[in-house]
Amino acid sequence: MFPWEGQGRDAPRDIIDQLFPDVPRPSAPGLETVSLNASVLLGPMRSGVVNEVLVKSKPSHNYPCRLRFEAERAVDLSPAEKRQLLMLSRQTQVAGGVWTEPSGTYVIVCGVEENVRIFVRRARTILGIKPGSEAPWKGIVMQGFDFN
Repeated sequence: MFPWEGQGRDAPRDIIDQLFPDVPRPSAPGLETVSLNASVLLGPMRSGVVNEVLVKSKPSHNYPCRLRFEAERAVDLSPAEKRQLLMLSRQTQVAGGVWTEPSGTYVIVCGVEENVRIFVRRARTILGIKPGSEAPWKGIVMQGFDFN
């Protein structure tokens, strides 16, 4: 997959194609950048708190509106604010998260455009989103809403 020299290969794709040659691949736009954070799901199973986890189906729209915002300050969210944002993300059916890097604090919001706008409008005061900091997000979309 990752050779010392030359172009890498998608070995898992080649193996799956060999095992299932007649199965068509989905080709919806944006699908290749939608992912599931399995470590978050498997954590409770590994700790023995639960025996199984039911995963919600991936939305068929593949998160067409994907935006990144910059926060005005380093966001140190309280547990209550995190719960509030998680509830809001579920209500508006958006994915994304909040994370801090040396260059600043960023908010990623992905979903249907109307829902993304509703989430941002309601969460603006909690997150301190800088006006005019909206930019397209071209990275991977992790289902759910997370904080680092």
